[in-house]
Amino acid sequence: MASYFLNSPNLFDRRFADLRKKDPNAQALYLYQDRCRHRNSEGIFWLPLSYVTADIGMALQEVEGAMKVLEEAGYVNFDYQNDVLLDRLALRFFKPSGEKQLKGAVRVFIQVPESPLKVEFLKLAFIYASDFADHLVEACPELAATALANNPIDGVSRGSDSPSTDSAESKDPPSDQGVSEGYPEPEIPREELRARAKHLRDELSAEVTPEDEEEEYDPVAHLKSELGAEVVWRGGVQ
Repeated sequence: MASYFLNSPNLFDRRFADLRKKDPNAQALYLYQDRCRHRNSEGIFWLPLSYVTADIGMALQEVEGAMKVLEEAGYVNFDYQNDVLLDRLALRFFKPSGEKQLKGAVRVFIQVPESPLKVEFLKLAFIYASDFADHLVEACPELAATALANNPIDGVSRGSDSPSTDSAESKDPPSDQGVSEGYPEPEIPREELRARAKHLRDELSAEVTPEDEEEEYDPVAHLKSELGAEVVWRGGVQ
């Protein structure tokens, strides 16, 4: 486990500032998951809500309410059946680079408990970390086939396969497992998987969500909006 993670000051934009209007605990919960000892750099990890309540002293009802606000605002997704949290901004601010980091990131990803959010994570990787996404396609062909099922190439389609949502029998954290050098063969040819991956990457990159293209945060305008008063500078009233 890394002893530190990179954090971006770009997190503190207008959208993040507005979270406290919806729930005072939402910002605190996001910052907690962004820095807690259970996290990994990639942003998808096992996090039972009981850990959150124990670490930051919120009641379970408060945590669930704040989590709902974060999900609605597009910051996280949470799989309540498997206790897996997906930070949707993680790969936007930090993406593994270089063969060593990429292999380590794949290993960490494989150790995350099974969850439908792993498919969503792969789709986010296509947007923000294409090299990482390619490595995941090679390492996890069955997951890739699910993520790419609705992205046929040349009229080829696999239908609407969906990941299992069955909860894990055990709530114990996953044991360490190395990445196998010989990856299992997917049900469809790897060349088709790669073609679908490129298609999905191009398609998603062209449809980045509006919040990813938000205008630059203006602290003066925000302060005016918050206080309903004029901010005075040396040069006069702005």
